[in-house]
Parts: sequence; C-alpha cells; structure tokens
Amino acid sequence: MSKQILKFSRVGCTPCKIMTNFLNEQGVEYKELDVEDDAQLAVQYGISGVPTLLLVDENGDVLDRVVGFNPSAIEKLLSN
Repeated sequence: MSKQILKFSRVGCTPCKIMTNFLNEQGVEYKELDVEDDAQLAVQYGISGVPTLLLVDENGDVLDRVVGFNPSAIEKLLSN
C-alpha cells in the first residue's frame, strides 16, 4: 500500500513554519498544500485548522490526521 503525507498550511502561519522545520529535520517527504490556494482540497479533507498533516493511502483515504504542531502525534503518524 502506497502512503503519502499531505501538509496543509497557510502563508504567515508560525506553527506551520515550525512543523515544516520539524519535518525537514526528520527527513520526511510530504506534499505541501496551502489552504487558500488549494481550498477545494482543504474542504474535501475537512481541514479546519492549520497546520494539519494527513496520512493518505493511494486512493486518497485518510489513514491518520494531526492538527497543530504536536511532535509526539506527528511521530506516531510517521510510524504508521
């Protein structure tokens, strides 16, 4: 099963920048999406706050979700 990490953020969001730095330090590959530029996708996935990380399968189904910068929750998501 192929999995992908989607990171929803917004320009000027400090917690989003902190999460980006954390993910980059961990060497995590992810797809960056801006909730304003990718509004339709944000609505489709029910994004209500940023930053939000989604772990999705090859069909786009959500396997796990982390809202906000929470290192322990992010590490759990990455271990899936």
